[in-house]
Amino acid sequence: MNIAWLGIVIAGVLGGSFVVPSKKIKRLRWDQTWLIYCVVALVVLPVSLASFSAPDLFRTVFPENPGAVLLVMGCGTAWGMGALLFAVSIPRLGFALAYAIVCGTVTLLGSIG
Repeated sequence: MNIAWLGIVIAGVLGGSFVVPSKKIKRLRWDQTWLIYCVVALVVLPVSLASFSAPDLFRTVFPENPGAVLLVMGCGTAWGMGALLFAVSIPRLGFALAYAIVCGTVTLLGSIG
């Protein structure tokens, strides 16, 4: 089996089961759970991985091209708001319907771009 196929299978399993642990969290409110997720997944891990893989990244990229940095930050903010709204839609619509709507929207917008 090609290693790329293994990566696709792992990504599919993780993408389809990421919300399962949230059913086990009973002591924390929804906003507390997502605050932990946002801080770890959207701030701590990306900054740590970027600092580890490219130690001079922040000193090199930010002063050279601030417009590109702002564009990336804007796209990241839009992605984060979409993730947050998706999380809000799960209890209201159910996981299957919310996931189908999100995947359809992502496919549509991705094919247009």
